[in-house]
Amino acid sequence: MATTEISSRSNITVKSSRRVDARQVEAVAAVIEDRGRTAEWHPFVSRVSTPRTQVNSQAVHPVQDFEGLFAGVPVTGVSEVAAWERGREYAFLNRERSTGLTAETRFLIDAGSEDSASVTATVTVDLPQEAVALLDRDELTRVLGEGIEEALDRVTSLSGSSGAER
Repeated sequence: MATTEISSRSNITVKSSRRVDARQVEAVAAVIEDRGRTAEWHPFVSRVSTPRTQVNSQAVHPVQDFEGLFAGVPVTGVSEVAAWERGREYAFLNRERSTGLTAETRFLIDAGSEDSASVTATVTVDLPQEAVALLDRDELTRVLGEGIEEALDRVTSLSGSSGAER
């Protein structure tokens, strides 16, 4: 189940984790690292466009355009790599084009023990003060929580990690 942190009226963070078989860590990381597959696991993204870049140790496809639906509303934007530590941490700063709203999506992979590992996904949204009064914070938190749960389910499923535990 997703947990929620509200550090101010305009900042919402939702986090959830899954336990996976330690042998699946590389496969989970591979799903996240394949930026062209984002639409397969991200519940709010239906299409991505990644400029051709060479894969190197510093960054993989650092900028990606996206289209999708958020709470039934069409969205388009740009996703930029904010952190990329292979097999351990990935963060993406996502900015919606028409509103300028931003959300950071972060995955942390903890190799844990020989038998199990954990994958934690976090989304943080910073709302402009003007938007705070217009939005239903509880509904936004619910939608983000459901989205983070679905993203984790899809990432672990696509990696072949059957039986991932919440």
